[in-house]
This record gives sequence, C-alpha cells and structure tokens, in this order.
Amino acid sequence: MTGLQLLPVVKERRPNLPVFMISAYGDKDTVATAMECGATKFLPKPVDFAQLKQDVAAVIAETGGGA
Repeated sequence: MTGLQLLPVVKERRPNLPVFMISAYGDKDTVATAMECGATKFLPKPVDFAQLKQDVAAVIAETGGGA
C-alpha cells in the first residue's frame, strides 16, 4: 500500500487527525492528490527538517494541541 492509498483510510478512521505526507514524488499531480485525500501538508524528499518543525508547530497551534 502506498501513502496515497493509506491516506483515505487514515482520514476515514480519524478525520480530524492532521496528516503530513512526505514523498519522493513531489510532482503537481501527486501533491494535488494528497491534498484532495485530506493531507494537511505535503513535503517533498529530501525533507527540510527546519521547515517540518515549523509546519508541525503551526498545525499544533491551529488545532489547539500541544503541551
């Protein structure tokens, strides 16, 4: 199962769970499909960990999660 196949299953079971999709395939169609399937954020590989940290913090702030 690919991440794009797993994403709808995750969103069906946990619709409010923020999901970050990370993939080596960062073409426009893949990004669009991930976002349409409910991804909160799409990050291409290689991952920019500074950006990932910022994105995770932003999602936590938006959803009221965190410490």
